[in-house]
Amino acid sequence: MKKRAVIILAMGIFLIACKNSTKEKAIPTNSLTTTDTIPFYPYVSEIEKEINQLTNKKILFYRTITDTTNKETQSIITDSVFFTIAKLFTQKNITQPPIKSFYKENLFTDLTTVSTVMSYTTNTDSLPIKNVDVLLNAKDNSEIKRIDMKVIYSKLDSVVTENYAWIFKKGCYINKFIETPNGKIIPSKIKVSWEKK
Repeated sequence: MKKRAVIILAMGIFLIACKNSTKEKAIPTNSLTTTDTIPFYPYVSEIEKEINQLTNKKILFYRTITDTTNKETQSIITDSVFFTIAKLFTQKNITQPPIKSFYKENLFTDLTTVSTVMSYTTNTDSLPIKNVDVLLNAKDNSEIKRIDMKVIYSKLDSVVTENYAWIFKKGCYINKFIETPNGKIIPSKIKVSWEKK
């Protein structure tokens, strides 16, 4: 009697296992995975590389703030203040899935700046980063010269436009424009430059 119960139990487990393995095989694995084959230029890692190089040297960071009345205030800032500003750039990364699927890449040569420009743009309204331009030296395309980014978003009842620029070996800046509901534009600017002590 015991042998019979054990055999029936073993057959039951075997049938359940076969049924589950059949269900798993019914789902084609290739329909669940998608391969992203278009690499975007890794501009964030290039900015991070320069930030790391700057921290290993004795550098003075100068910050210039232009307020809404166009008055400029310049001061020397600490490394930590610089990192806070630099992080605003490195957080704007469109090079990884799934966000990169919403951007289209265009490549052209700008003869006035002798640059090869890799431009990434989107028409998706919900994405605040509207475009990223990476400028490479057109002579050999190995030296990165500059990165420009345009960000547009809503804050309260206003529309905020921010233009970011990272100029390698020189500095960076953020131009900000707040358009109020009555159409008034309020501009401001933060610029950081660096040089050896």
